[in-house]
Amino acid sequence: MILNRWEQGRSSIDKLLSQGRLERIEPNRDHAYALIEQARRATSSASVLSATEDTIAAFNAAYDAARKALTAILVNQGLRPGGGEGGHAVLREAVLAQLEPPTQLSIRAFGWMRQVRNSSSYPEPNAPVADRADVTEAIRAALEVIKVAEKVVPVMPVYGR
Repeated sequence: MILNRWEQGRSSIDKLLSQGRLERIEPNRDHAYALIEQARRATSSASVLSATEDTIAAFNAAYDAARKALTAILVNQGLRPGGGEGGHAVLREAVLAQLEPPTQLSIRAFGWMRQVRNSSSYPEPNAPVADRADVTEAIRAALEVIKVAEKVVPVMPVYGR
């Protein structure tokens, strides 16, 4: 059953749209499902890489999986991050606005994943980067985000209708 209108978080989404942090696109459920499939493959890649010494690559693959699953939720609604800085952060913000409550710990986990990914991809001297424990937790969190996307994409309507 597809809902006619998704009310939860509407004021937050409207604000993100008016600020240009989100923008409207052609809604595309097939593309949303393709992104979910890409996310699944990225978690598989992260698992393979987790057995190597390249914890940063493994973490980035898990991060990409979570990012793609969050993107799938928005693409299905005809939304995407606007251009400019903070595009990945707005994914978390927009999805949380619409799905919490109930508490979405998996979506919230994307916040720390983003911070670890940034500190690992753009490291400072003597600053920590993704380690094995981070990779393990990121893979688990990404799989949970994928489950959320698989659950909501079939029922969430195009935004604004």
